[in-house]
Amino acid sequence: MEVTAESGRVSVKPKRLVDADDTLTAAEAKKLRHALKQLKEGKTRPWSQVKYDLGV
Repeated sequence: MEVTAESGRVSVKPKRLVDADDTLTAAEAKKLRHALKQLKEGKTRPWSQVKYDLGV
């Protein structure tokens, strides 16, 4: 929580805790941006097709 006092008012804001293991590397962030771009462009395939292509 972030607590501040100003002009007789107290403000309380929740803060999100970030685990160091949950942050993305620069390379991972780049891959994510690329994937989101493909998603927006409609370049997706159903999971069943991906599994078939991989022989799973």
